[in-house]
Amino acid sequence: MVGQSIPKASCLFTLLLFSTLGSQLGAQVKPGSEEGKGETVIDALTGGKVSLNLRYRFEYVDADNFSKSATASTIRTALGYKTGTYKGFDAFIQMEDVTDIGLGNRYNNKGAGGFSNGVTNRPVIADPNGTELLQAYLHYKNKGSDVKLGVQEIIFDNARFVGNVGWRQHHQAYDAIRYTNKDIENLTINYAFITSVNRIFRQRVDSAHHLLNAQYKLKDIGTITGYAYILKYRANAFKNASTDTFGVEFKGSRKVNEKTSINYEAEFAHQMEDSRSALNVDANYFHFSLGGKYEKFGVKIGWERLEGSAADGQFQTPLATLHAMNGWADMFLSTPTNGLDDLYIKINGPLAKKAKWALAYHDFSSASGGGGDYGTEIDGVITYKTDWKQVFGLKAAMYNSDGFKTDTTKVWFFSVFNF
Repeated sequence: MVGQSIPKASCLFTLLLFSTLGSQLGAQVKPGSEEGKGETVIDALTGGKVSLNLRYRFEYVDADNFSKSATASTIRTALGYKTGTYKGFDAFIQMEDVTDIGLGNRYNNKGAGGFSNGVTNRPVIADPNGTELLQAYLHYKNKGSDVKLGVQEIIFDNARFVGNVGWRQHHQAYDAIRYTNKDIENLTINYAFITSVNRIFRQRVDSAHHLLNAQYKLKDIGTITGYAYILKYRANAFKNASTDTFGVEFKGSRKVNEKTSINYEAEFAHQMEDSRSALNVDANYFHFSLGGKYEKFGVKIGWERLEGSAADGQFQTPLATLHAMNGWADMFLSTPTNGLDDLYIKINGPLAKKAKWALAYHDFSSASGGGGDYGTEIDGVITYKTDWKQVFGLKAAMYNSDGFKTDTTKVWFFSVFNF
């Protein structure tokens, strides 16, 4: 069953066998046929492409509310095979393994059920060990229409509302059918019906979510996006996370000259409780930003608000890639009772020919009058890409509490290789 762990030894053997078969079969495309397109079903099945993602990460967390720090040394291996195309059809399958190497249980892995390492006296590093079938879907494309059926990663826009939580070692995936249409010029319509969410904690949550997202490109101005995300959790433990969210976003960029451009964004959404929820939710979301780019240097200033109050509930985004939002220290994975205001500035640029850096500063406070200041945070990252396309990175987040949660420092060293 998708989302369930299977014996590691047999899974690793399957991964190796899958890789060997895929590479051998992938070389058997029929002579004279277009690469990736089969004249027969066998041609399509054997004329595919193997993909491999390896990501090693060392993570350190020091939080003032724990006497002990947390350290984790993990490696993610994701091996996939995409078939060739036959009459518009193709398929993709991907196995994923996350293994702790070297340090043992010096962190709370936040794993669900039997995936928990049982550690509660250290901070959370949410990377539970396990080997799973991460993605397996059938894909059909015909002119402007595109359909995927099966277990798949889904990302809409910047993953603020729907994402794959790609920073964690075990990605979030969905049992879903997704339909994309581009028949109308400049218009892209995405719809997904999700029957279960396979979370990063190795937990499968039964759902009946309807996700609709439509983007229209305005020439030389930007893109306007409208969306409706109807979240219905069938699992009783999650039913109060069921919400209906409707929103609109406008974002774009303008070139000032050959070296300089500006970018801008404005977004509004309203959220209310769904019929499955016993809670009352009547909350808004706002996001405004203005930025610029000069050659390879960039800067952006923004303000984001997720409303919240004891009477009207909190604006929440449970399917989002939350690590990318509101600071890398992950202090605001759930919106506080009195909401959240995030005033931020971000800068980035080149460090050397193949190295880049980025810095961010956040000032967090309550979205209503009752919460006051929450704290501030400084984030930074340096990455270097080798000639053989391997990436090395050093990343840090330092949260300074003004009364919300506690001072927390996180440091990561990581390396990524894709084939």
